[in-house]
Amino acid sequence: MPLTNKQRRFVSEYIIDCNATQAAIRAGYAKKNADVNGPRLLGTAGIAAAVAKEQAKILNRAGLQAEQIIRVLHRHINRDVRGLFKDGMALKPITDMTEDEAGLIAGFEVVRRNVDSGDGHQDDVIKIRLQDQPKYIELGMKHLGLLTEQVQLQGEIGFRWLEDGK
Repeated sequence: MPLTNKQRRFVSEYIIDCNATQAAIRAGYAKKNADVNGPRLLGTAGIAAAVAKEQAKILNRAGLQAEQIIRVLHRHINRDVRGLFKDGMALKPITDMTEDEAGLIAGFEVVRRNVDSGDGHQDDVIKIRLQDQPKYIELGMKHLGLLTEQVQLQGEIGFRWLEDGK
């Protein structure tokens, strides 16, 4: 069955940030129930297929393959920073790092200072910031279906008996 305009909008919005609740709100579903409707919509076969198709298009346009994305997830989940160093605590020059080693680094800062006071020699102190490993673990878990959005509802349900069909 073809998707409605609102469902197609949900797919487009979901592709932006993979947040079903926010995609439902941006697509025009009621904000009050978006935390229930978003995940429910993703569970619909037609919507799930449309999301997969759009994600494949994005990967294709970017010149990426799903295997590359999985490899990056694997690298960050199983990272080992020992490869970034040589001779104890000396950081390898970035040009000597492998693609996987350099990919672990989110950023760095070089500070010039006199480490040993009184020697009159300026040293470069390199501060490195690593990629956010928990983020990659979460993405990997979502990919494997080990982590899904869950909605917890609380409240009471009341029943009213009607007499004579009234």
